[in-house]
Order: sequence, then C-alpha cells, then structure tokens
Amino acid sequence: MKKLAKVKTHRNQKINTEQFLNSFILVLICIPLLVSPFFRGLYFEGEFLPIAIYIALVFAIYLFLYGKNLSLFSKPLDWAIIALLLAYLISTINAAYLRDALLGAVKIATYFLLYILVSRSVNSEKNKQIILNTIFVTGVLVALTGISSQLGIYEFFGAYVGGRIHTSLQYPNSAAAYLTAIYLIGIYLWNLENKSYINWLYGAGNLLIAYTRLYTYRYPVPGWLFSNCRRSFSMHYYL
Repeated sequence: MKKLAKVKTHRNQKINTEQFLNSFILVLICIPLLVSPFFRGLYFEGEFLPIAIYIALVFAIYLFLYGKNLSLFSKPLDWAIIALLLAYLISTINAAYLRDALLGAVKIATYFLLYILVSRSVNSEKNKQIILNTIFVTGVLVALTGISSQLGIYEFFGAYVGGRIHTSLQYPNSAAAYLTAIYLIGIYLWNLENKSYINWLYGAGNLLIAYTRLYTYRYPVPGWLFSNCRRSFSMHYYL
C-alpha cells in the first residue's frame, strides 16, 4: 500500500510539474502576441530585434523541454514557411544591400519559430482559447489606441494622422488588414461562447474594431455607412 501511495504521489507531482511547465511556456508565447502591435508592428529594426531575440530564447526553452516530442515538417504550412525562408536566404547571395536582405531572412525565421511555438502549444481547446483571446484582446487595445487618439483622450504617437486612424501600427493599411483578421477571430469566439455577458464583451470589442477599421480609409466614412453597420451589429447580436 505504501509503495502504491508513493507511485500515485510521484505521478501526481509529475502531472503538476507538466501542467506548470505547459502554462509557463504558454505565458511566454502570449507575451510577444500581446506586445508586438504596440511597437509599430515590429516593422523597424530597433523594435524587431529585441522581440526576435526573446522568441529565439523561448524556442530554445521549448526545445529543451519538449524537443524529443517536437515534430517539424509534419504539416503543409511548415514546408511552405521553410520554402519562403529558403527563398529569402537565396536572395541574399546577390543582394544589393546584404544587411537588409539578411534582416528580412531573420524576420521570416523569427515568424517561423513563433508559428512553431503557437501551433505546437495549441494542443487542447483551453490553450487554443487562451491564444485566440490574447490575440483578440490585443486587437481591441490596438483599436482603442486609434480611437482615443482620434477623440483626443490619449494621443498615442502616430495613431491618428490626417483624419485617418493609424493605430499603434502607425500605418492605416496595415491597421486595416490587421483589424480585419482580429474581427474574424472575434466572430469565431463569439459563436463559440455560450455565456451571454461574455458574448456582449465580444460584441463590444468587435464594434470598436469595426469602427476603427472604417476610419482607416483615406476618405471620411459617410455617417450612413456607420449607422447601417451599427444597426446590422445590433440585429446580429439580438438574433
């Protein structure tokens, strides 16, 4: 009996350790997903390199913990990203500006590492929800940087220029593409959620994202367009 109790205790300790490590890695992965849009989308070298080093360190920790079970090139997208990375590396051979070409290759390599970390960590529905909610909340916060700058509540540098919302990304076209993706994630999360008060939160977040998305256009958005958009949102959520 004592031996059986020791085995059970050891097994429980092992499970608790694995759960802690999984949660720890998940938090480390969520950090760049959360902070990256607030550093000009990592377009520039000064903002990108610290995050790239951080992602490389997290990937090294992940390899140390789960390297034996990590399966690369098991999905078509793995091969697609590797092919893109190889294309960037080949382009450095006769590059006019070698430093810029190498930086581009480093960016693709960093995105590949982050993709591996996220795709291999989403091994349960709970982890998938955590990742998606982190991305969605980040998108709402990015939208708020543009709205608050537009209204003069808090002026985030470069978030509202020339009558267009640029958000923290500081590029209206990039902001529009990013917010469109976040909006689709919001719809997906809203459809999965059964609790009405959380659905209202998703609805409010998506409304802020849709408003910000409209004001990334070059020309002012007609009032009737936003009014119709708001009406359609109301009908959608009541149904």
